[in-house]
Amino acid sequence: MRFLVFSDSHGCTAPLLSACQSHPDIRHVLFLGDGYDDIAALQAALLDVQIIGVKGNCDPSSCPLPPLRLLEIENIRLMLTHGHQYGVKFGLEGLKKAAGDHHARVVLFGHTHVPMDTYQNGAYFFNPGSIAQNNKNYGVLEITQKAVLFGQPKG
Repeated sequence: MRFLVFSDSHGCTAPLLSACQSHPDIRHVLFLGDGYDDIAALQAALLDVQIIGVKGNCDPSSCPLPPLRLLEIENIRLMLTHGHQYGVKFGLEGLKKAAGDHHARVVLFGHTHVPMDTYQNGAYFFNPGSIAQNNKNYGVLEITQKAVLFGQPKG
Protein backbone atom coordinates (compact mmCIF):
# COMPACT_ATOMS: atom_id res chain seq x y z
CA MET A 1 0.00 0.00 0.00
CA ARG A 2 1.33 3.45 -0.92
CA PHE A 3 0.73 6.76 0.86
CA LEU A 4 1.61 10.39 0.36
CA VAL A 5 2.78 11.95 3.64
CA PHE A 6 2.28 15.69 4.25
CA SER A 7 2.59 18.09 7.14
CA ASP A 8 2.37 21.78 7.93
CA SER A 9 0.54 23.17 4.89
CA HIS A 10 -0.62 26.23 6.89
CA GLY A 11 -3.19 27.40 4.32
CA CYS A 12 -1.26 26.44 1.17
CA THR A 13 -3.47 23.97 -0.68
CA ALA A 14 -1.86 24.26 -4.14
CA PRO A 15 1.25 22.19 -3.28
CA LEU A 16 -0.91 19.48 -1.71
CA LEU A 17 -3.07 19.21 -4.80
CA SER A 18 -0.04 19.33 -7.11
CA ALA A 19 1.69 16.50 -5.24
CA CYS A 20 -1.45 14.37 -5.36
CA GLN A 21 -1.79 15.01 -9.08
CA SER A 22 1.88 14.04 -9.54
CA HIS A 23 1.10 10.64 -8.00
CA PRO A 24 -2.31 9.72 -9.49
CA ASP A 25 -1.87 6.05 -8.55
CA ILE A 26 -1.77 6.84 -4.80
CA ARG A 27 -5.18 6.89 -3.14
CA HIS A 28 -4.15 7.38 0.50
CA VAL A 29 -2.79 10.50 2.23
CA LEU A 30 -1.37 10.72 5.74
CA PHE A 31 -1.52 14.29 7.05
CA LEU A 32 0.49 15.19 10.14
CA GLY A 33 -1.19 18.39 11.27
CA ASP A 34 -1.29 22.16 10.88
CA GLY A 35 -3.60 22.35 7.92
CA TYR A 36 -6.99 20.88 8.79
CA ASP A 37 -8.84 23.28 6.48
CA ASP A 38 -6.36 22.42 3.71
CA ILE A 39 -7.03 18.71 3.90
CA ALA A 40 -10.77 19.40 3.86
CA ALA A 41 -10.24 21.33 0.61
CA LEU A 42 -8.05 18.53 -0.74
CA GLN A 43 -10.71 15.95 0.10
CA ALA A 44 -13.34 18.03 -1.72
CA ALA A 45 -11.11 18.24 -4.82
CA LEU A 46 -10.03 14.59 -4.79
CA LEU A 47 -13.02 12.52 -3.77
CA ASP A 48 -11.29 9.20 -4.48
CA VAL A 49 -8.39 9.88 -2.07
CA GLN A 50 -8.63 8.70 1.54
CA ILE A 51 -7.07 11.18 3.98
CA ILE A 52 -6.04 10.13 7.48
CA GLY A 53 -4.86 12.99 9.64
CA VAL A 54 -3.93 14.22 13.08
CA LYS A 55 -4.39 17.58 14.73
CA GLY A 56 -1.48 20.01 14.92
CA ASN A 57 -0.82 22.84 17.34
CA CYS A 58 -1.98 25.46 14.80
CA ASP A 59 -5.20 23.67 13.87
CA PRO A 60 -8.40 25.22 15.23
CA SER A 61 -9.65 24.04 18.60
CA SER A 62 -12.77 22.79 16.81
CA CYS A 63 -10.66 20.41 14.68
CA PRO A 64 -12.14 16.92 15.14
CA LEU A 65 -8.89 15.08 14.41
CA PRO A 66 -7.09 13.28 17.23
CA PRO A 67 -3.56 14.33 18.22
CA LEU A 68 -2.32 10.75 17.78
CA ARG A 69 -3.26 7.86 15.50
CA LEU A 70 -1.98 4.32 15.49
CA LEU A 71 -2.41 2.33 12.28
CA GLU A 72 -1.66 -1.30 11.59
CA ILE A 73 -0.74 -1.93 7.94
CA GLU A 74 0.74 -5.24 6.76
CA ASN A 75 1.55 -6.04 10.41
CA ILE A 76 3.55 -2.80 10.70
CA ARG A 77 2.44 -0.40 13.44
CA LEU A 78 2.54 3.26 12.42
CA MET A 79 2.30 6.17 14.82
CA LEU A 80 1.08 9.48 13.38
CA THR A 81 1.43 12.68 15.39
CA HIS A 82 2.17 16.32 14.78
CA GLY A 83 4.97 16.08 17.32
CA HIS A 84 4.62 19.28 19.33
CA GLN A 85 3.38 17.39 22.39
CA TYR A 86 6.61 15.34 22.31
CA GLY A 87 8.99 18.31 22.06
CA VAL A 88 10.33 17.37 18.61
CA LYS A 89 11.86 20.82 18.08
CA PHE A 90 14.31 19.91 20.84
CA GLY A 91 15.05 16.31 19.83
CA LEU A 92 13.45 12.91 19.43
CA GLU A 93 13.65 11.64 23.01
CA GLY A 94 9.96 12.16 23.81
CA LEU A 95 8.91 10.73 20.47
CA LYS A 96 11.18 7.70 20.89
CA LYS A 97 9.62 6.98 24.27
CA ALA A 98 6.10 7.27 22.83
CA ALA A 99 7.04 5.03 19.91
CA GLY A 100 8.27 2.40 22.35
CA ASP A 101 5.16 2.73 24.52
CA HIS A 102 2.95 2.19 21.43
CA HIS A 103 5.20 -0.48 19.85
CA ALA A 104 5.44 1.62 16.68
CA ARG A 105 7.93 0.63 13.99
CA VAL A 106 7.24 3.70 11.84
CA VAL A 107 6.72 7.16 13.38
CA LEU A 108 5.46 10.00 11.18
CA PHE A 109 5.55 13.53 12.55
CA GLY A 110 5.78 17.19 11.55
CA HIS A 111 5.94 20.47 13.48
CA THR A 112 9.62 21.32 12.89
CA HIS A 113 9.09 22.17 9.17
CA VAL A 114 12.43 20.42 8.52
CA PRO A 115 12.53 17.12 6.60
CA MET A 116 14.15 14.33 8.57
CA ASP A 117 14.42 10.59 8.45
CA THR A 118 16.33 8.37 10.80
CA TYR A 119 16.24 4.87 12.21
CA GLN A 120 16.66 4.73 15.99
CA ASN A 121 15.63 2.41 18.82
CA GLY A 122 14.11 -0.09 16.39
CA ALA A 123 11.80 2.46 14.73
CA TYR A 124 11.92 4.58 11.62
CA PHE A 125 11.20 8.29 12.24
CA PHE A 126 10.09 10.40 9.29
CA ASN A 127 9.20 14.09 9.06
CA PRO A 128 8.34 15.30 5.53
CA GLY A 129 8.95 18.95 6.43
CA SER A 130 6.52 21.74 5.63
CA ILE A 131 4.80 21.43 2.25
CA ALA A 132 4.03 25.17 2.57
CA GLN A 133 7.74 26.04 2.60
CA ASN A 134 8.78 23.78 -0.27
CA ASN A 135 6.46 21.90 -2.63
CA LYS A 136 8.94 18.98 -2.56
CA ASN A 137 8.54 18.56 1.21
CA TYR A 138 6.41 15.45 1.29
CA GLY A 139 7.03 11.75 1.41
CA VAL A 140 5.96 8.64 -0.41
CA LEU A 141 5.56 5.72 1.96
CA GLU A 142 5.15 2.19 0.66
CA ILE A 143 4.40 -0.68 2.99
CA THR A 144 4.47 -4.25 1.76
CA GLN A 145 4.57 -7.55 3.58
CA LYS A 146 8.35 -7.51 3.23
CA ALA A 147 9.43 -3.88 3.49
CA VAL A 148 8.76 -0.28 4.45
CA LEU A 149 10.07 2.11 1.80
CA PHE A 150 10.27 5.90 1.94
CA GLY A 151 11.13 8.46 -0.64
CA GLN A 152 10.95 12.21 -1.18
CA PRO A 153 10.86 14.11 -4.46
CA LYS A 154 14.23 15.24 -5.68
CA GLY A 155 14.86 18.73 -6.93
